[in-house]
Amino acid sequence: MAKLDFIVNVLLNWSIYYRKREITHVVAGDFIKAHERGCELERAIAEVKVDHKADITITTNTGAPLDLDLYQTCKGIDTAAEITRDGGIIIVAASCFAGVGPEAFREVHASCSRPIEVLQKVRREEPLGVQWENQVLARTQLRNDIYLLSELEDSVVKDMMITPIRTIEEGLERAFKVLGSDAEIAVIPEGPLVIPLLQD
Repeated sequence: MAKLDFIVNVLLNWSIYYRKREITHVVAGDFIKAHERGCELERAIAEVKVDHKADITITTNTGAPLDLDLYQTCKGIDTAAEITRDGGIIIVAASCFAGVGPEAFREVHASCSRPIEVLQKVRREEPLGVQWENQVLARTQLRNDIYLLSELEDSVVKDMMITPIRTIEEGLERAFKVLGSDAEIAVIPEGPLVIPLLQD
């Protein structure tokens, strides 16, 4: 078996604003040092300081191909959860043109009536091939309601314990009814590409 002595990694500009997905940096050399340098460079690009948690957070999963299904969209939801206060609402726009994702992912959520049951099921039946996304989604749902603007059927969205919406405006209107018209809003245009750092 060959020993790992050297790596070459690239960092890409994944922003929806730069659709070319250009290479921004190349790191090479000792696999630990090069990896650490790559992480430093990525953090400089992706980390964003946030003063406080918002009542409502609006996000996306950056568009195609990352918003192809709800399974992948959980990444953007997870980022939004980091800066949404307990009891707040996350509004996410993702086409989900390929559906929910793996059938097992849908089945785990649809077989439960509350997020805590999802977490208990995963713990009881571990390991499940899709458990990470079920855990991420359920953990967020314990703290936040999620409104989803997508191409999915309403019944499918509801099976996932998510509220379907037709427009972002509808989501905001509903959120304001729940949280009040003075609710603070945060916007993360590219959910999974951002690392929010909550400041103390």
